[in-house]
Amino acid sequence: MSIKYWVYTIGTRDAKPPEGWLAEWPHHAYEMWFTGTKKPTGISAGDRAIFYGSHGRGFLGAVEVAGREPQPNRDKDAGGRKRWPWVLEHRLLVAKAADRHIASPDAAGINARRIARGPHTEIGADEYMAALEQLLAAAAESAAP
Repeated sequence: MSIKYWVYTIGTRDAKPPEGWLAEWPHHAYEMWFTGTKKPTGISAGDRAIFYGSHGRGFLGAVEVAGREPQPNRDKDAGGRKRWPWVLEHRLLVAKAADRHIASPDAAGINARRIARGPHTEIGADEYMAALEQLLAAAAESAAP
């Protein structure tokens, strides 16, 4: 089994991730939601993903995929279940606030337009490592006094 690498886009065209995105959208600590038209069929347990915040919020977190296959969304909000009917479980590895310290795709050598198009985009191992490096550097800047 070979590991694949992904970028998960969080937020929507109408709503960028708030600074405290993980507190306001707590499901991202353990699962990613996907639209009905973008069921995550190519993603497998053991794969790695980087969260990219819409509206240029940059890379916000990294996860290891834990779910073996997409499951129906069981969220209490029927609107959320309808808009994002598929869920894939993961383990959160690192997260940072969506603040002024941006881990940009461009700095990681990834074209932002390529990853902003959908809820998940496959990237190469080298792109993942560069994105993770940018994420950790921005997280350190966010944490500095």
